[in-house]
Amino acid sequence: MAKMREGSYPVVASSADVRVVAECPAGLQWIIQYRYRDSWHNKGYCRTKSALLRLLGPTALAEDPAVLALPDWFPEEAYRERPQPTGRPN
Repeated sequence: MAKMREGSYPVVASSADVRVVAECPAGLQWIIQYRYRDSWHNKGYCRTKSALLRLLGPTALAEDPAVLALPDWFPEEAYRERPQPTGRPN
């Protein structure tokens, strides 16, 4: 699993059980991370709140007001703002 430096992703919510829900740098999905020893590791990637809650399981973070306030689907603005391909590459 990939490691991350502390503070390298914007944190949406965190809990005492050392998991962090972060928004990926490209703004495409939420990332669930956990701390093992002295580094962060990715546990999963989610575009829907239902998948996010399922991956969190019965933890305090799943009941966090910031997590519960997230939209049902990860925002699509990142896709609409990117230029769309005009044709197939040669």
